[in-house]
Amino acid sequence: AVDAYQAFVERYRRSPEVPEARLKKAFALLAQFTGTRFDATPILNAKAELEAIQQDFPDLAREQNLSAVIERIDSALARKGLQTADFYVRTHRPRAAGVHLQEVVGSYPNTAEAGRARHRLAQLPPTGREPLPAIESSPPATAPATRPAPGVLGPVQQ
Repeated sequence: AVDAYQAFVERYRRSPEVPEARLKKAFALLAQFTGTRFDATPILNAKAELEAIQQDFPDLAREQNLSAVIERIDSALARKGLQTADFYVRTHRPRAAGVHLQEVVGSYPNTAEAGRARHRLAQLPPTGREPLPAIESSPPATAPATRPAPGVLGPVQQ
């Protein structure tokens, strides 16, 4: 269904049915999400599409109450983060658990799961509660330009 709706949107860009097709595509993506223990790609794609619909068609978004759907998606993603953190607690990796709990708190602060993440974060040993280090962006290192030796990468000779 996702592919069919996408094909319609691409083929009939000026159709008055495009907003509805995009909405149905987003819900088809959401239907592909099978639970928090599985791949989150469909729900992430659905969230992105719903946010784009909110931006492009605010009246449709209000009519369909898309903000509530996005809140439920955020809650599911936060639950997935909590489950991942629980796995790392069970496998005695408190630092990894702390990273996931901090991610839940930082990315989904308005969810009930964020409160649970804060509580679980407080229960971790000190190494698991350390704040995440800032990631510095540096330009990628470039290798010096080298020329191959003559005949090494040249055409095959017969």
